[in-house]
Amino acid sequence: MWNDVRNLVVVAPALVLIASASLLPGCGKAAEMTAEKLAESAIENESGGDASVDLSAENGTISIQAGDGQNGVNMQAGENVALPDNLPADVFIPDNVTWNLVQSGTGEKDQLMLHGTTTASMTDLAATLKSKATAQGWETVQNISQPGAMEMMTLSKGDKTLSYTLGSDDGKTTIMIAHG
Repeated sequence: MWNDVRNLVVVAPALVLIASASLLPGCGKAAEMTAEKLAESAIENESGGDASVDLSAENGTISIQAGDGQNGVNMQAGENVALPDNLPADVFIPDNVTWNLVQSGTGEKDQLMLHGTTTASMTDLAATLKSKATAQGWETVQNISQPGAMEMMTLSKGDKTLSYTLGSDDGKTTIMIAHG
């Protein structure tokens, strides 16, 4: 079941694009509800579990929840989405980040993926992330740096992996955090 739910990671971006069409100006509540139902049906067919899709034209967010009650995936995408309640205590999450994609898994393998932007310096943020992760017991497995363009670090602790990927985009720093 977990592999089927993880496949949602592949299906969800396509569904988000389809569903986001209902958020365009001129599309009414009926179009939004139809898009939600179509997306739910596609996810349920792919994962074999239940799905709930909520498109919000008011705040420009899309929320997807899928799973069988024990194993699931929750995903939100939009302009400024909230972090999930089940953040791992030993994963440092920087302040002052505008999150635009938040995905968390539950069950057999708790997984987390976050994507956002910040005005913090990429170099300073990379140093902070490495320092905080090391202080929380994470060991560096790989560190790739292209100064001014990209910083990536992969860390491990027991059977868990943590990665931070930073990039530069129009004067902002993009950040992606993956944990699993």
